[in-house]
Amino acid sequence: GIQSLQAPPPPLEMEPTEGAGRAEAWRTRAKDLLGRGRKGFPESTPARKRLAVEHRAPDVRRVVDRQPQGIFRDERKAFRADGEGGKLEIHDFNAILHSAEERKALKHAGSRLPAGGAQRKHLPDVSREELQFRSEDSKEGKVPLLVLSPKASGVARKKPAVILVHDIGLCKEDMAQRMQDLAALGYLTAAIDARHHGSRSNSPNSLHHALMSAWRHPESPASFMLDTVFDMLALLDYLTLRPDVDKTKIAIFGIGNVGGTIAWLSGAVDTRICAVAAAPNHLSLKSIIRQGQWESYLEETPSGYLGLKQPHGKQDRALLETMQEIAKRLSLPSLQMEPSDVEAMLNKMSPGLMEHFDGAIALKYISPRPLCLFVDTANENEVWSRITESYCTNGEGRAELHELKQGEHLSLEKVDTFVDKFLERYLPVNEDNSGGGDAEKAKSSNQIPKEAKYGLFLKCPIDCGKREGYVYKDGQQGKGYYFIGAME
Repeated sequence: GIQSLQAPPPPLEMEPTEGAGRAEAWRTRAKDLLGRGRKGFPESTPARKRLAVEHRAPDVRRVVDRQPQGIFRDERKAFRADGEGGKLEIHDFNAILHSAEERKALKHAGSRLPAGGAQRKHLPDVSREELQFRSEDSKEGKVPLLVLSPKASGVARKKPAVILVHDIGLCKEDMAQRMQDLAALGYLTAAIDARHHGSRSNSPNSLHHALMSAWRHPESPASFMLDTVFDMLALLDYLTLRPDVDKTKIAIFGIGNVGGTIAWLSGAVDTRICAVAAAPNHLSLKSIIRQGQWESYLEETPSGYLGLKQPHGKQDRALLETMQEIAKRLSLPSLQMEPSDVEAMLNKMSPGLMEHFDGAIALKYISPRPLCLFVDTANENEVWSRITESYCTNGEGRAELHELKQGEHLSLEKVDTFVDKFLERYLPVNEDNSGGGDAEKAKSSNQIPKEAKYGLFLKCPIDCGKREGYVYKDGQQGKGYYFIGAME
């Protein structure tokens, strides 16, 4: 290929690591950026009144033998309770446009057993709630919410909760299968439509139009990803008010470059999330841009549990098409834009995205809470080493990295297996879930020696220096720090 001889990009800016004061200052600034320009509520407004939670009709349309018209050609999916045991079946609203083999695959996609969890002959009854709440006092602030949880049997008990985040171009119903799997294991699960997706999309190009509007009006609220992070904070307000949720056991799990990033950003901003699992492939958008890989990043196929070739609408290509249109308006070569031009565009659409919210800065603020990441480490070693350093400094936390080899396809079944184990360790579903569970109880239940303050093994692709009681090596579990006591 043709190589461009350019000066090496400057190093990623990093804020100095300083205790709880620095973390709180970062979160305060983050919430200011997320809420900038939004229509809020008076401070005296009670949370229940502000959220205005209400039931809503499910997003189910009749599947017919003719092509949907106009904006309904977006392959939006929905589910309905059907069959024995109330299993959820996934239906494609636009099935007529698929081949016979694809329709057959779709028909069976929603009824398979948990991908990564324990295989069960009979799934317990699962209750479904179709709700809506408000994150701000505007039309855009109406957030559709799907909740799946095990039906109560006998005495009602508090449950650990897991928020699931879909990828770009998909919708909350794409997560319904995984939500059912986790509900079968005893978790209350919740998912919302990201802004301009699913029920919040009024046309196949709605995300593209929103991004262009944000670029033209930089005084408007932050758009790409950050608007959905803002909605997640309101979702946490709601979950902590539910009597059936153990508010000390709320986790978040996101898949794909966008869904995974929204998940870990939400965890960094709000400490009510006590455990974070994310499969974003990449951690630092700024690093990707400076390495000249931003277009390949934007063209990656969205990750979803149904695995359709074409996600509904054109939302999955909205950011790429927006960047290309802006480049054309500015008379820039869209295929050879300078990293500084790309960063300026994204910062104009979502102020703070390239600095305050970049993974090289923000990810460390999840520490010391448990963190589980699935990334392509070919370009992320520097960022990951800094995350590991943060967890070593705040030794009460746990961080684990699962590497994707170059060119390796993200297998959601593998991800689910690791995430189930991660949740079982840090958010165990107890027989008596009356509240009060935390990471300390989880650690004691796994009988980890007190001297092993980083666990028996802490995965890290780079040697970050000596750690008392540990040795760094490339062992059976990969490169990382091994507790010496466990090796004796």
